Amino acid sequence: MALTEEEKKEREKAYQKAYREKNRKRIAETKKRCYEENKESYLARNKLNREKNSHKYSVVKKQYVNANYLAYSDRIKAFHKKGREELSDSYIKTVLACRTNLVASNIPQDMIDLKRQHIRIMRLIKERKTA
Repeated sequence: MALTEEEKKEREKAYQKAYREKNRKRIAETKKRCYEENKESYLARNKLNREKNSHKYSVVKKQYVNANYLAYSDRIKAFHKKGREELSDSYIKTVLACRTNLVASNIPQDMIDLKRQHIRIMRLIKERKTA
């Protein structure tokens, strides 16, 4: 009783899935080790792929945003609200870079920490004035 090509493919697929599940930890360690040994080549390849396919990502994202505008805008609003409440690094960088010629990626962590403390102090002062 010979197997058809489709049955062979299904068996192979099931075998590979079972193997991956059984050896998940070992496979992850091997991938991590390989990445660490060849980090430069991985980064170069990823950069090349991003440059080559950047237009695809932007088109897909625009389509998604247009199709799901309300849900997307609500998610963005929630993200920014959380950043303001928790004083996240990204929020502080945005505050510091706003109306200046600073670039958010060039702002040192010490400056971010100082600005976070400044904002907390200003919030406390404002709270006590209204109370």
